[in-house]
Amino acid sequence: MKVKSKVKPPEMIIDDYRVYINSNIQEVIENTGESEITMYEYNQQRYEKNEYIASLHTQVTNAQLALVELYEIQLQLGGGE
Repeated sequence: MKVKSKVKPPEMIIDDYRVYINSNIQEVIENTGESEITMYEYNQQRYEKNEYIASLHTQVTNAQLALVELYEIQLQLGGGE
């Protein structure tokens, strides 16, 4: 979802129930006729907290499996000695 704010957002916000990931944060100057206002436009992805934790767990597991595969390839090539 595209969001606009007067305050520069952090990349991640965590509350009691959700996790918000803000990406592609860009400063935009808006002309109101009388003055210019600095705004921020960004993409925001919202996750339920448990959904986000499960996603992180899956990412970590996949990274661990990839590392094991790389280690096994290294051993096969004789680089583990």
